[in-house]
Amino acid sequence: MRRSFEDNLQHGGGTPGVERAVELAQREAEQKHRHREPALDDWQALSFGPRAMRTDFLPELHRMAVPTLWVRGSADPLVLQPELDAAVDAAPGARMEVLPDAGHVSTLDQPDRVAALVREFLTEHAGTPEPGR
Repeated sequence: MRRSFEDNLQHGGGTPGVERAVELAQREAEQKHRHREPALDDWQALSFGPRAMRTDFLPELHRMAVPTLWVRGSADPLVLQPELDAAVDAAPGARMEVLPDAGHVSTLDQPDRVAALVREFLTEHAGTPEPGR
């Protein structure tokens, strides 16, 4: 579990807060095991195999009725830039921010920057009409 966190954070094990995140994830896994629950959450377990849930919502994004903020770490190995570009292009009122020196969990890699972006986005859109309306 620790390796997974470290592999997806730009600064690996040196990321502030990573110890707490790993601790909470391990505690959750232990509790699930103790209560005989699956290790993966339903959405994770149902994302694979012959009965996989639908995970490609790109064709539906044009129907978004609210502005959206998409944040990606420049070093994210899981969500690639072309995928995010397509989503942002499809969603009305979408804004994308790419954080340099951040990995998949940008909220741990750059918590202050992510919080500032969210505050700025919410302030910008407070009381504005929904896109397309």
